[in-house]
Amino acid sequence: TPVLQDPNVTFLQAGANGTLWVGTGSRLYAWDGWRLTAQPWPVAPGDQIDRLLISRTNAVYFTTVQGCLVRGQRLPVGEWRWASSLPAGPCLFAVDAHGEIWRLTLGGKLWRMNGLEAKRVEISDDAGLINYMTADASGRVWLGTEKQLLEQAGNQFQPVAPPPGKSSCSVTDIDPTRNGAIWVVADEHLWKRED
Repeated sequence: TPVLQDPNVTFLQAGANGTLWVGTGSRLYAWDGWRLTAQPWPVAPGDQIDRLLISRTNAVYFTTVQGCLVRGQRLPVGEWRWASSLPAGPCLFAVDAHGEIWRLTLGGKLWRMNGLEAKRVEISDDAGLINYMTADASGRVWLGTEKQLLEQAGNQFQPVAPPPGKSSCSVTDIDPTRNGAIWVVADEHLWKRED
């Protein structure tokens, strides 16, 4: 693969249309089954792919280590056109059932992405600072805050009853399972929530 200028592969993932995406530091390559092509990766030197967030036939979204959302759109000639949001620092991304992208930045700030633009989303002051965010297999977004677990209901988030005997709990990790249950780390304890 003479096109691959840097042999240090840091990212490898297949997209929905069969394209194999290869990341080497701050470079991105696409393997279409016949050839490997370098992509004009629109991020700052030193930044690199964190994960493939959305993959469709003619569009992909990647996140980067520095908190960029990068969109690639496949042109009719087979090439990709790239654009990137501004870096937001270390953050978490999630995609809901409607394909909406959510971003949680340092300091517990929640954003809904509109393309590559971010719009701030406020949650109830009663919830406290957001510690963690993830999406389950059905595309429902979950937030873990200093005081409670929150579940997405449309464009809002509603509190989930804490474990028995607790009035509130500081949620630091959420791990959804394939069958719809979620494991929650709260106040240094593990509990399971099932629908």
